[in-house]
Amino acid sequence: MVASSASQARGAELDLATVRDWIMRSGRTDQAIAEAACVDEKTVRNAARPNWNPRVETLRKLMRTVPRGWQAGDPIPELDGRAGVARDASAAASEGRP
Repeated sequence: MVASSASQARGAELDLATVRDWIMRSGRTDQAIAEAACVDEKTVRNAARPNWNPRVETLRKLMRTVPRGWQAGDPIPELDGRAGVARDASAAASEGRP
């Protein structure tokens, strides 16, 4: 049981780092991310604060705006205009782009 809670804590720390990095580097506005996650814009703005510690449910909602499989430090994928929705290769190819 102790190993499980330690593993969960590490997972939450990774999610927190991932969400924070996504908010800071995605190029999306705080408002767009907040709307996509159904959270208050102030919550997203506060991610820049070192002591930012959102509730578990808020973190889950924000994680849904992060492209699947993306983690803190990864290159930012091209997005289709919606916060957290990465464009697939076929959409880019249909526009004549690699």
